[in-house]
Amino acid sequence: MTRQLLAASRAVRAHIAVAWGQRRNRVALMRQLSAAQLEAAETQIWIEAAIGAGYLAPTVGQDLNDRYFCIVAALDQLMELASVRAKRQEERRENASLATA
Repeated sequence: MTRQLLAASRAVRAHIAVAWGQRRNRVALMRQLSAAQLEAAETQIWIEAAIGAGYLAPTVGQDLNDRYFCIVAALDQLMELASVRAKRQEERRENASLATA
């Protein structure tokens, strides 16, 4: 159980790092942020399992779970901001093409 929990939490960090490296490519950025969010949700499940099995004290587990809830929410915000930015860029391109036509 510990191995799966550690692997999922490491995968969250890895996907976020890769997303940052691919931030100029919106599709790749979104794919990596989404993968990080999935791994964060999996980490929360492993935390709950560790609490249930007695490997984590409930207070410690709840603190970890709350932190991962914040990570999931932050990733949601990043994906939303990336979508808004992409829409604005598309609108600028459309306006520029209309102005030159």
